[in-house]
Amino acid sequence: MWRFSSIRLLALLAAAVWAVAGTAVASARVALDPKEIRQWADSIFEPSFQEHRFSGAAIVIVQDGKIILSRSYGYADLAAKKPIDPDKTRFQIASVTKTFTGTALAQLMDRGLIESLDNPANKYLKRVHLPQGFGKDVTLRHLLTHQSGFDETSFEMFLTDRKVPVPVSGDEIARHMPPIIREPGTLSVYSNFGLSVIGWVVEDVSGLSLDEYFKRHIFSPLSMTHSLLDLRNHNDPELARPYGYYPNGELKPGQPVGGHPMYAGAGDIQSSMHDMARYMMAHLARGRGDGPHLMSPGMYEMMHARHAGNHPAVKGHGMAFTVGTWNGERTISHGGHLPGFMSEMLLLPDSNIGVFTVVMIGDATITLIEKIKGWFGDNKLTPISGLTIERPLTQLDVAHMFQTRYLGVFTPEAEPSNGALEQYVGCYLTELRPRTSIEKAFSLLSPHAGITVVDIHEQGGLTVNGAGPYEQINRDVFWKKDAGPNIRRPVQSVFESPIYVFLRDGAGRITHVHSLHSAAASERMTGLSAGFFSSLLHGAFWISLTGFAALLWPVKSRGERAGQITAAAVAGLLLVAAGLLTLGFGPYDPLEFQLLLGRVWRFYGIMAIANIVSLIGILALYLAVKSWRSGYWGCGAWGSMRRVHYTALAVAAVSLIPPFWYGNLLMVQW
Repeated sequence: MWRFSSIRLLALLAAAVWAVAGTAVASARVALDPKEIRQWADSIFEPSFQEHRFSGAAIVIVQDGKIILSRSYGYADLAAKKPIDPDKTRFQIASVTKTFTGTALAQLMDRGLIESLDNPANKYLKRVHLPQGFGKDVTLRHLLTHQSGFDETSFEMFLTDRKVPVPVSGDEIARHMPPIIREPGTLSVYSNFGLSVIGWVVEDVSGLSLDEYFKRHIFSPLSMTHSLLDLRNHNDPELARPYGYYPNGELKPGQPVGGHPMYAGAGDIQSSMHDMARYMMAHLARGRGDGPHLMSPGMYEMMHARHAGNHPAVKGHGMAFTVGTWNGERTISHGGHLPGFMSEMLLLPDSNIGVFTVVMIGDATITLIEKIKGWFGDNKLTPISGLTIERPLTQLDVAHMFQTRYLGVFTPEAEPSNGALEQYVGCYLTELRPRTSIEKAFSLLSPHAGITVVDIHEQGGLTVNGAGPYEQINRDVFWKKDAGPNIRRPVQSVFESPIYVFLRDGAGRITHVHSLHSAAASERMTGLSAGFFSSLLHGAFWISLTGFAALLWPVKSRGERAGQITAAAVAGLLLVAAGLLTLGFGPYDPLEFQLLLGRVWRFYGIMAIANIVSLIGILALYLAVKSWRSGYWGCGAWGSMRRVHYTALAVAAVSLIPPFWYGNLLMVQW
């Protein structure tokens, strides 16, 4: 009884604090005009549809417990010209699901079934036991605020090839559990796995499967009659279907994916626009006034409060929500992204405003056969004169434009500071990357992904990824006033942040950079980068392919034959590895999806090849030395040229070992 009362007391105290804080910003309350807000939305979405930036999109905005805008653009199914029904058409809301999982946990706290966010998650888990990290238990707070320290993994996140019983067994969870690679509670790094654990806690404490819990305690009380947790239901006719546009005007229908039920709490809800409006209004009401309410007022405030963050000047985390401020206005939000679906929920509690938008656009990737077709003529990537296909409109565009339009250009508080700019210069790599699994090998194929480059601008201040100048407005804080939304920029510039902050370690050294929008800080790069290992891999690969020429060399001894076989074997094995990376993919299952789908046979094959090539490389290096001592492959200039060639092949084969090691492809690392 004391535990239950103490939780309620803390919740009421939190409510009182936020009530006082709310009065301080009441004068800045934004009042939306329905006619004007419709004009604003139409001015963004209508031309974007004509420019083929999406196949279907919708936005719903609420204020003071009422829907003031509900608009859709394009189609729920473009090919069938099926319109979007705001009541019935369901969209995959992706990671916005995490806020529902956080809400469920808050309800259990409100009922006294969970005592404290600072309790170890293991206290409530029954099927599985989380490991300690650096001698610390992983707490519920760590999981909700992305500070658990788990390595990034996406293995089998999209499950299509096998069925997994629900609720998921402890053995199945343990098979997917990544190691802890950073001290819990020290750095927020977005984690799908971490919020999935919260979903298991909800199941183990409540005794209900997560889909049944959502139905009984969230969907039903809020009359969200067209919402569900997708457990193999992604082919339902009410689910919208995204399309991608090829440059030649052809459509590529999207393939909605179903998630592994282990990750259900992290991203598997489908919902309609008006159902999401009801959900937003419940969170904005915060347990006050007429219902329906999901929890006590104080518990809502606890959910929306900032519990952790990497720097005060950028967004932090509440109980699964992302929290921050925009020109003094509190923002509570969460975005989501699944193939074909991009969603964003933005709450402005000081003005009692909620915005939910979803944009559908599929990818337009082509198969290898189609690429080869383009070598000899036109293919689907050949543009047609007069056809405009611009880069996609994203949910971040819409949210950023809304905040800029109604809250003003993002302008942080500034205090003059003149720190030496040289200390910030460098390359920073996102913390949101796999470290310990085979997934790291993808960085060898895309070595520049996730890198932030910071340099000094010629006019003063900093450039970040070429954009600038960023003016120093506080210690370790830099701002670019014109970094606002602009859909005319390339899609990679969507993430041009108006603010960047730098983090320091205990010795005062710069260790990370963090943008306003980032899901994780980026770590300062030291030592050899993925780019170095990628270049080494590519160079050694092409040199090794010339090993087939060794089959033409004259052979008189066993040593010469061994050298000939090793040279050709390395070349052949590398060609097989290249085939595993490029051949046999359908339009909906590119290489990047194979681990997501749990199809690992290609990667096991590549691992086997990496280990065999490494052993052959060591043998080849021995044979190269012996070839000079024994005069392999003939005398004179031709014999010397063959020995030089073989030595280069041996060095190339050995040079493949560091990239294989870096990509976790060698058995000694497993």
